[in-house]
Amino acid sequence: MQTTTLRRAALLAALALLAGLQLFAAKPPATPPDLTKDGAVDRKLTYNLGSTGMRGWIFTKAANFFESQQGRTTTASRQILITHVGAGSPAEGVMKVDDVILGAGGKLFSDDARKSLALAITEAEKASNQGLLKLTRWRSGKTDEVQLKLRIMGSYSATAPYDCPKSKLILAEACKALEREPLKEDLWGAINGLALMASGKPEYLPRVQEFARKLAPTTLKLELKHGMVVWQWGYINLFL
Repeated sequence: MQTTTLRRAALLAALALLAGLQLFAAKPPATPPDLTKDGAVDRKLTYNLGSTGMRGWIFTKAANFFESQQGRTTTASRQILITHVGAGSPAEGVMKVDDVILGAGGKLFSDDARKSLALAITEAEKASNQGLLKLTRWRSGKTDEVQLKLRIMGSYSATAPYDCPKSKLILAEACKALEREPLKEDLWGAINGLALMASGKPEYLPRVQEFARKLAPTTLKLELKHGMVVWQWGYINLFL
């Protein structure tokens, strides 16, 4: 009887494993839209495009069950639709809203467009490349090669972000921008507060302390509020 029970348990475990494998098996993502033919997308869902001064819409999709629980990815994207060009940014005068970036460095994107552009920006910011970012731009039916002049930021060290002059410079300049930003009592406020603390600059401490007192609970009784999620609790707790 014991042997039969063990066999049944093993069979159930095997069936559960097979069901799990089917559940987590990657499914081919839906075909991304050709943004040169159809730019009718939700333009509220955009990404910052690094130091270019642009924002863009990038196709996102959860590739499998696990990713759908963790968030959506841009793995299948091969184009970027420009939705904003900042005044005075490197992209001003070169790129316009509704342009589509098809590639970088003289090659069309053959992998995740978001990550590929990030890697191209990192390369362009090296002193050896003089800050020149080459993009393949589609505009109104015509495709051509253009280039942006980015600020030379140097290279990341092998230990980045630790002992890395470029990482240190990025943090310092980010904190200067945060000086002008309000610290909201939410996930992003906690992240910005962490950045100000990470700077190690004592001049930020009074503002950080004031913000911490606002975030700190006034009672030990848990109060659920609309919009509360684990990510928000996690960062607020880290900050406090």
